[in-house]
Amino acid sequence: MIAVCLVAGPLRGAILNAALIPPASRFAERWDAIDGHLRTARGREVVVEAPVTVGGLVFITPHPLHPGNRVIADYYGLKSVRSR
Repeated sequence: MIAVCLVAGPLRGAILNAALIPPASRFAERWDAIDGHLRTARGREVVVEAPVTVGGLVFITPHPLHPGNRVIADYYGLKSVRSR
C-alpha cells in the first residue's frame, strides 16, 4: 500500500503538470511576439494583444497605470503599456 502511494502521488503530479505544457507553450509563443514588439517601441505608448492573467497572475491589463503594467513599461523604457 505504501509503495502505491509513493508512486501514485508523483505520477498524478506528472500528469497534471503535463497538461499545462500546451497552454504554457502557446503563451511562450505569444510572449515572444509581444516581447519583440515592446523592445522596438522604446519611448512610446503601446497597446498589445495580451492576456490579462496568466496562471492566475495579473499580466498586462487594459489600464496603463496598473502597477504591473508600469513595471513592464519601465523595464522596456515605454511611456505606457496596456492590453486591448
